[in-house]
Amino acid sequence: MQDTKLIEVLNIEISQGVLESIEEAADWIKGTFLYQRLQSNPLMYGMNGKGSDSLHSFIVDKCSQSIEQLMKVEAISME
Repeated sequence: MQDTKLIEVLNIEISQGVLESIEEAADWIKGTFLYQRLQSNPLMYGMNGKGSDSLHSFIVDKCSQSIEQLMKVEAISME
């Protein structure tokens, strides 16, 4: 998964107040084309497990990492 693209998109959505938590970010991704691609070809994006639980955990982990990076450079603040 191209983490820089995810970071950019999450930065925009969080800055605009669309997303307020990691769980909201993970749910938001489920409505994107990225989610469809993850389901179709999980190995291409570095996902090892199969099934919806693994997919959800993978998305939450990626969102968490991206949000942590944004907070680290003080691009966003979340509680």
